[in-house]
Amino acid sequence: QRGYSRDQRPDCKQVCIGLVVTTDGIPLGYEVFAGNTSDSRTVETIVQAMEAKYGRANRIWVMDRGMVSKANLKFLRERGGSYIVGTPKALLRQFEKHLTEADWTEVQAGVEVKLVAGPEGTETFILARSADRREKEKAIHQRFLDRMEAKLAKLQGAAESGRLRDPAVAHQRLGRLKERYWRAASAFEVTITPIPQPTGKARLAITWKRIPRWADWTALSEGCYLLRTNLTATDPETLWKQYIQLV
Repeated sequence: QRGYSRDQRPDCKQVCIGLVVTTDGIPLGYEVFAGNTSDSRTVETIVQAMEAKYGRANRIWVMDRGMVSKANLKFLRERGGSYIVGTPKALLRQFEKHLTEADWTEVQAGVEVKLVAGPEGTETFILARSADRREKEKAIHQRFLDRMEAKLAKLQGAAESGRLRDPAVAHQRLGRLKERYWRAASAFEVTITPIPQPTGKARLAITWKRIPRWADWTALSEGCYLLRTNLTATDPETLWKQYIQLV
């Protein structure tokens, strides 16, 4: 069963493929699964189907962050399964101090990784940073910043001309801007202030400023991503290479 593309390509209907490979990436077999369900709900189906066909060997399950949930990781652990999975970008903030430290291992040109022990001792987190990815994310962030600022200036102009007087409407428009330019939404502190007028109809003052803390964190985290694994006795280069077979 085909489903919608997660890559903003409605013209390309997708299916899910479970792929069995060696540790060197040589394909051994595959199964095709329905693409019309959310990724996180397909994990149990995929695991059970793959194990039924290929056995419960000493396998490592590698999944991107779209397929990961607490329930899925619990399911794998209870079966004695090993995994290397992606994590949400927001989780990076918990590892901020590790991003500034120097103990990184270069795994290929422009890519560095490091291991950080998980708080409960059952998992290891893999911090990774890529120079190419950093440049790409930097350009994306700048584009969102420029567009957000241009729209804020337009909103400010509407308030100054008197075309926009209702604070509720102004907040609605601001909310839509933040939703549309979500990558830069936290970069600005916006103030909408009603100003009484002699005519009795209040006008609005809309001002904004950049938030330095957002810029500092963005510059630090650009190009970085986070993986997690319950394989605790493996070097960072091997873990990263096993995960990167996904792409």
